[in-house]
Amino acid sequence: MVGGLIGGGYARGTQKRQHRFDRRKAVDEQGREKAKEAVAALRFLQRHNDEVVNWLMSAPPGDLSDTQEQLERLGQAVVFLTDDEARNQVELVHNVITDNFVADRFGQHDYASPAIMVWVACREGLEVLGRYLRDEPSQPPSEQLQKLRTAYDSGHDEMARQHEEWEQERRQKTSRKPDVTPPDKS
Repeated sequence: MVGGLIGGGYARGTQKRQHRFDRRKAVDEQGREKAKEAVAALRFLQRHNDEVVNWLMSAPPGDLSDTQEQLERLGQAVVFLTDDEARNQVELVHNVITDNFVADRFGQHDYASPAIMVWVACREGLEVLGRYLRDEPSQPPSEQLQKLRTAYDSGHDEMARQHEEWEQERRQKTSRKPDVTPPDKS
């Protein structure tokens, strides 16, 4: 009796480990497939960097433009990358491309135009995904990725600061309404 209980527990433990391994393997395979799709998306976005800069205005309401579809593919890949460093770097690339207006207009950077910023982000994303697909170890963020991080973070910080100033001015204007008393009806 005791031998059967011990053997059954061992078999369940082995089965659970096998299920965990199979799940990890499936997620890894799905991540590799999404990474391949993201590489194609980055190549498209890099080729069309001038259009990408104005991606919000590129499709009629209810439709996705080619640029928006590629941004969706890139964004979906971020979720499935199993390497934390690669995922963080590709997420930064996606965010910079998506919010290039904020990074360019409000951020601290030395890029000559938003199109160049998008092109550099795509190049960096391709390098990160290439290492991921070749099973090479993750690298710390490159100098260009660090510059993109600075542009993105400082752009969002400055935009938030300006928005707060605008809100404060608006609140002050609405709080200073003139005191109007109704005329006396006598």
